[in-house]
Amino acid sequence: MVLTDCPHCGLSPERTQEGRLPPWEAAKACAYMDVIEHISDVLGDSAFNLLGMRVDDFIANRVVLKGGGNPDPRSIRKLVAKARMFGHHPGQPRQYSDGRPKVITEHQAEEIARVAMELKKRRMKPSPSRVRAVIPRLTLNRETGKPISSEKIRCIFKSMCFDEKEDDPWQWLSCVSQDCLPEAALAHRVRCSTAIIEHVHPNALRNHVAIDPCSSLLPRTPVRLEEQQVAAMGKCKWTSGSSRRKGTNPRAPAYATKQAGPSVLQVHWTPVFARGAIHIHVCNPGEENSDLPLKLNDSFQLAKFVRNVLPGVLEIMQVAHGWSTLPRVIVHDKASYMVNAASQHLNAIFAGALAESGMRSWVSGIGDDTSWLAAKLGDLYLHETAISHIRRLLAEKFVCTQLHETVPQFKSRMQAVQDYMNSESFSPAGGRGLKGLSNELHARCRAVIDRGGERIPK
Repeated sequence: MVLTDCPHCGLSPERTQEGRLPPWEAAKACAYMDVIEHISDVLGDSAFNLLGMRVDDFIANRVVLKGGGNPDPRSIRKLVAKARMFGHHPGQPRQYSDGRPKVITEHQAEEIARVAMELKKRRMKPSPSRVRAVIPRLTLNRETGKPISSEKIRCIFKSMCFDEKEDDPWQWLSCVSQDCLPEAALAHRVRCSTAIIEHVHPNALRNHVAIDPCSSLLPRTPVRLEEQQVAAMGKCKWTSGSSRRKGTNPRAPAYATKQAGPSVLQVHWTPVFARGAIHIHVCNPGEENSDLPLKLNDSFQLAKFVRNVLPGVLEIMQVAHGWSTLPRVIVHDKASYMVNAASQHLNAIFAGALAESGMRSWVSGIGDDTSWLAAKLGDLYLHETAISHIRRLLAEKFVCTQLHETVPQFKSRMQAVQDYMNSESFSPAGGRGLKGLSNELHARCRAVIDRGGERIPK
């Protein structure tokens, strides 16, 4: 006789109602969860990345309800949480259901989940201690009178708390590498995306060229070089548990890649992104020619670039990529050296340089007023994605390994990055490379509108 066929056995499916999960299948679900969590810990990667889907979706597809069909993922989460928090085990005989009372009642669990979600809405980090401070009596063990353990409260966070949908519960995840948006910016981003779709025809994008002043810090001391190298290793690292506080395992200081000073040489550069091709212009901080810019983040220096450098760069790109015409419309953001914040018009010096070089701003086609242009559009601009790839390649594939790197040496690294991004080997954008990226503006605008102004992946 098979164990599960015994009508008196707790694992017998005979006691299970139609449409519910038999005890043996429930035991499989709990076993799946334990094994997957253990494998995730051993491999040092999230279960989602290992499985390609959420854990509860994975398990739900592999267990069967009595009468056929699969349970929904939420019921799997509840089952596992019940087994871990309330001492329940699959196949537990019904005669013990009126025995020892639960340590945490359903009402307590619901209140803990409600308070945790309210804390997050008030922009406060949900934690067991804060939940206890809000509802001290409901976070007590009814049997011992002592506070419920933090582990059990976190189990409630993972099984009963959610941001938008109940079927998408909280997980302990690292933040994405994008700044959060204040609520006031969301409507402005939707308005801006709508204006771009209405006034910028997809075919007109071939006449657009994007620029954006950036800079890099070249280390001048061994300490700063080491800090920048550690920062380039990223926030997540392969690390032995006993060595987390040693060597290069801790995080790099925040100033390593951002703060200028005597320990670094700041070099300014900008991508020139047009028609699926890129050119990276690097300024010389010691430039003696007064017609050439030393940097790019003020209106006078940027005007020199637009007037005296950009036309020549576009001619070089025309020859290199076989263009029949030159793009003449400049795509830019709302930085103060491009747009006057008080008047909501183009910066007069920047606008004058554009006119002298036979170019125009992309906002002029919609009118002189630039109030429609949102300030926080880093995830929408195509050139911002290109900049992200440039910085990633500088930190990973074309790394600085020497102290006192000169500007010509830095330009050589940038040239290598430029050549690589223009080659067929570079295809991060869905296998389409820069040419695929150059056609995504309207799709990104629609994605911003669909999300109500929230961030989209770069």
